[in-house]
Amino acid sequence: MGRQRLITVIGLLFADMAHSAYSQQFNSDNWWVLPRHVMMGIASIGQDHSIMYLGFGFARGWEIDAAPTIYQENRESGSAARYSTTVYVKRLIWQNQKETGGAAVMAGVGQSPGYYRSGIKTEDFKSYWACVPITFPFFDNTISWDVMPGFSFNREYGITKDTQERPTTASGIPNRALAVTSA
Repeated sequence: MGRQRLITVIGLLFADMAHSAYSQQFNSDNWWVLPRHVMMGIASIGQDHSIMYLGFGFARGWEIDAAPTIYQENRESGSAARYSTTVYVKRLIWQNQKETGGAAVMAGVGQSPGYYRSGIKTEDFKSYWACVPITFPFFDNTISWDVMPGFSFNREYGITKDTQERPTTASGIPNRALAVTSA
């Protein structure tokens, strides 16, 4: 009975910590491509937005992904509730021997958000985009630098160039990172 009570107390502590936990939500990908015939799904629920990411390695070095996102209304900044769905293909073009760094090319459709007006969804998939995620590992793979130059084309607004970068302290999946975006 003592062991069961201990497990219950630990479970309640974790539930309480999860209720008050804060974390960074990353909105980007990196160079790594899912192995052939492997499928992955990730759900992220946050204060500003929630995303469901689905990926499938359909051939060696190739991956297809879909990521629907719902953004909450933010009255302080004046941004309305909206949604965004992107579908893209990623191709691995290089990786180092230790598989801790590399480069890929990605291209997709649907990055610009759509809005709900009078209960009707506005048009989605008006934008097309491409980028090249590159990860450079340093200091025996203790620090890596993710760089993602790219562009997007929106049928209403034209071409936008963008580069995202983040130094990380983990190889591949960051547990600490600083994201920097420049337009």
